[in-house]
Amino acid sequence: MDEEKLKKFVFYIERNMQVKLSSKKDNFYYFQYVGCDDLNGAGAYIAGAKHFAEIPYKDLQVLVEYPPIYGKRRFIFHGHPKVASMLQGTYGGIVLLKHYWCLDNIRGDNSPFGYNTKEYNVNIIFAKEIEEQIRHCLPY
Repeated sequence: MDEEKLKKFVFYIERNMQVKLSSKKDNFYYFQYVGCDDLNGAGAYIAGAKHFAEIPYKDLQVLVEYPPIYGKRRFIFHGHPKVASMLQGTYGGIVLLKHYWCLDNIRGDNSPFGYNTKEYNVNIIFAKEIEEQIRHCLPY
């Protein structure tokens, strides 16, 4: 993949989501939240960053982890629809617009992403494990 496009993508997502690139391997990018609040934590910025950098949505698998509330965690994934479905089947959470997988540990009716009803708890999930599952799930 074009290095300039990837730099453009990372710049856009870090600036708009208040996250920093934590690791990358092949076409998997993992970001962690470093902002002060959740005002700019919307997962829609992932797709916006891909569009801004002219990267096809299926070509880059992106996982962002951030706390929407102090002491809580949330994972947002954007990428291949097959991967999003696999993550939902494994960990719970919900899939939005086929390409997003969202999981948090906030209970309540007002939670836009739902609570993980499976035996897994978001606090015991590690990004490295998700990365390996994604790499094995991709059709190429």
